[in-house]
Amino acid sequence: MMSNYGRAWKLLRKLFVATLRRFIHDDALAEKKIVVEAKKLVKFVEEQNEKPFDPDFILTKCAVSVISTIIFGDEYDMEHPDIVELLRLSDKFVKDRKLADANNLMDLFYWSRYLFLPNYKKTLKYNDVYKKHLQELVKRQKQCLELTKPVKTLTNALLKAREELENENPEGEQTLLLDEDILNTITDMFAAGSETGAGTLLWAIAYLVNYPVYQEKIREEIDKVVGRDRLPTLEDRSNLPLLNATILEVQRLGNVVDTAVPHCAMKDTTLSGYRVPKNTIVFVDLESVHLNPQCWENAEEFNPFRHIDSNGELITNQGNWLPFGAGRRGCAGEPLAKVELFLFLSIMLHQFNFLPADGESPPSLKAKKYMITKYPLSYKVKAIRRR
Repeated sequence: MMSNYGRAWKLLRKLFVATLRRFIHDDALAEKKIVVEAKKLVKFVEEQNEKPFDPDFILTKCAVSVISTIIFGDEYDMEHPDIVELLRLSDKFVKDRKLADANNLMDLFYWSRYLFLPNYKKTLKYNDVYKKHLQELVKRQKQCLELTKPVKTLTNALLKAREELENENPEGEQTLLLDEDILNTITDMFAAGSETGAGTLLWAIAYLVNYPVYQEKIREEIDKVVGRDRLPTLEDRSNLPLLNATILEVQRLGNVVDTAVPHCAMKDTTLSGYRVPKNTIVFVDLESVHLNPQCWENAEEFNPFRHIDSNGELITNQGNWLPFGAGRRGCAGEPLAKVELFLFLSIMLHQFNFLPADGESPPSLKAKKYMITKYPLSYKVKAIRRR
């Protein structure tokens, strides 16, 4: 995600994208795992018996379980102690304001590491422990790797693809791929998959409770296409334009990653007349595009229909919609994120009607910022089971 745009990165991204495509399209492993977690989510919400609850923890738990089982295997869901510890460390690191500020400072100004700031040692400690846990998980995957058998995890697939490439051409550029490269890719995917997925779903519920007219229209669309006798599947996606448009609008207004991840200028250049020297850290302000009235009519209004054309078809090529970034450094996990958001939200709205907690106003649409992610303020809702 934040590594240099070199030969090793290009090759690793190529392997990653190909592997992810197989998980989503060829073998449909991703859909199976997401549906399993979506059913757990339905069970949890039903057990609340129409009493107010905070959806933050259960959505995070489901998102982490999905990404963990895809990366490491079915046994590595949120019941596995290693995954629980990884989530604890990630949550502590990302949501501790002082640690986040220290980490951002050191990323932007490398020399600040030598100032012995109070949170410097803490940051190093969390990074070290987090990395060691992931290294152990990758090591186990490597030990059980068998080139002749089908792979069932993303880590195994990446390791297998690298081994196959090296066997075909041991002197080629694929030897640039080190364990560290694969570990960094897995680290990025685990962090992004657990934080942004849950955050977007939290925004989705908050907006739909604030705008119940859209929630009702989405349910009508789902009932017409899916019916009441089965759950939505990926095959229904192309026939649910309003649901898909709502996800696009939630991502536009929620801005879970409002400044994208930092990038580095590879050479001296200019941007809009400003000089950008080589190695300059660059942040892309996505929120300024998503809320720009010159790009969007009534930019701060929640309106999913802005993503639907006059023929009732979903508009998917709007150049000012950039939650996953753009270009060669755009988010490689975008296809998985789209599948996850569609399945979780469609299944939840198929099963429940979400309302404000008794006697309370709808969730606030104000945000709280963590390290690179932006969540809605904590809220409670109640869910009425649909029959």
